[in-house]
Amino acid sequence: MKKYQLDKEENKILNAIEGGKWELVKPKKAELSHYAQIARNTFRKDKKGKNG
Repeated sequence: MKKYQLDKEENKILNAIEGGKWELVKPKKAELSHYAQIARNTFRKDKKGKNG
């Protein structure tokens, strides 16, 4: 496994995660739908040709 040099803030976050101070929060259905639509729109070609 590759080791990375973390700065002070990154180490603080990593230690909090590994120490169990963070917990998984499940997204709401509305959030999932919202971000799924954004993802679909990202890959959909614009009818005016703006996306290539």
